[in-house]
Amino acid sequence: AARAVTVTLESKVDGVRYPDQTAMPNIPLQLQARSLGSNFSYLWSPATGLNFTGVRDPVFVYDRQTEYLVSITSPNGCITVDTILVKMIGPVPDSTPYVFVPKAWSPNGDGHNDYLYPLTIHISQINYFRIFDRWGKKMFETTNFSQGWDGKLQGIAQGIDVYIWTFEGISTEGKIFKAAGQAVLLR
Repeated sequence: AARAVTVTLESKVDGVRYPDQTAMPNIPLQLQARSLGSNFSYLWSPATGLNFTGVRDPVFVYDRQTEYLVSITSPNGCITVDTILVKMIGPVPDSTPYVFVPKAWSPNGDGHNDYLYPLTIHISQINYFRIFDRWGKKMFETTNFSQGWDGKLQGIAQGIDVYIWTFEGISTEGKIFKAAGQAVLLR
């Protein structure tokens, strides 16, 4: 008896070279691969200088020019390989304080970008890292370097939206350092 076989064909997606990115030595820079659709997986190579290799938007922190291959795999297993070059400018004075907070995070429990927290350079103490909703309601506060917000308020998952963060810390030279920005919560 003949058996029916389903064959799924996907049109080939050519790899592209992204515009070069410019980073300063050891200052965080968020990279981003293009989106080819939902449920695609990403693998960045080499892993050197990246916080994660299996996400669409890893954070680069390194002191050397690096070229990355980004393998984007469709749900059916077709692979497209893109390329991105991160060039270096600098150097930054050694004691310059800096805080980096990703522009988006996804607190969905998958182990990638589940918490929003500040990455600091030449900061010896956090006076506060606060997150507010768009109406100014405080959602989260910490003074701990490794504690981030999981997107919940009193145990309730908050919705997809833009949240505002403010940061105050003490630099390694004893000066007050402040920063602010916004981040998008994705589910």
